[in-house]
Amino acid sequence: MGALTPQEQAVLRRAGFLPREIKEFNNATAVDGTPQDLNFQASNFQDMIKNRIRRVATLKKAGWSDQRIANLIGSYYSEKHRSKRSSFDFLQIEASVSAHQRPETDNSLARRLLKMSRIRASMGMSYSQGIKPTQIPKNIPRRPDL
Repeated sequence: MGALTPQEQAVLRRAGFLPREIKEFNNATAVDGTPQDLNFQASNFQDMIKNRIRRVATLKKAGWSDQRIANLIGSYYSEKHRSKRSSFDFLQIEASVSAHQRPETDNSLARRLLKMSRIRASMGMSYSQGIKPTQIPKNIPRRPDL
């Protein structure tokens, strides 16, 4: 058995997730190799689903076919990209309650912003409109005296 129930997989399929993405979520494993316990009801998971539904609806309203939409989403995972891209990128960019429990480092913020910009470049600006803007810390160190 995977990390998702058949009902949860059906919800993802209806929301416009590719079979590849659903399989990746379903086969998620923890560090020790045991099946990952995905909280489907978590706010970030639900926000990810809502964003995908909104994006697919926007594209369909613009006259895109289902195949063209699937190709657009699939292009995010294209082999031509040097960085390793995962379905969990979409989950990571959502505003998560658990992400606010610990302070965010500059590196983790930069990684999240980079993933968000990659997703926006591949999927369009409106894909992540519902994501709350992130304030970049202003603690920029002074320029060293030359």
